[in-house]
Amino acid sequence: DEDLDWWLAALGWAYDDLVAQAQRMANDAKDLLLGAVARLQLDLVSYATGVQPPTSASEPNVQALVPAARSAALATFRATSAEQRAAVREVDGQRWSVRRGVRESALLVRRATDELAAHG
Repeated sequence: DEDLDWWLAALGWAYDDLVAQAQRMANDAKDLLLGAVARLQLDLVSYATGVQPPTSASEPNVQALVPAARSAALATFRATSAEQRAAVREVDGQRWSVRRGVRESALLVRRATDELAAHG
């Protein structure tokens, strides 16, 4: 649980940095990247938990989709039971756990922030 709390905090901070970087940018290319990140985030949550997060991945407005993906990811990971956190699921030949899902989510958002900064 302590490990999960730490990674959830890291994920929240990563999203804060992503949003701040996006706000500094004026071009439309950022919307494509942010939309892709938000959709992939929702997939990672689903792979790791077996639960589809409570938000629509088809949301057309990136300004709404990114915060929705952040909230859904944090809430879904936080709501996992001890049994879910101990489980390892196989999805498309890869092993997924809640711990891996949270870690991969934070890294995904960090890479997206770096990508935006490089093109900003």
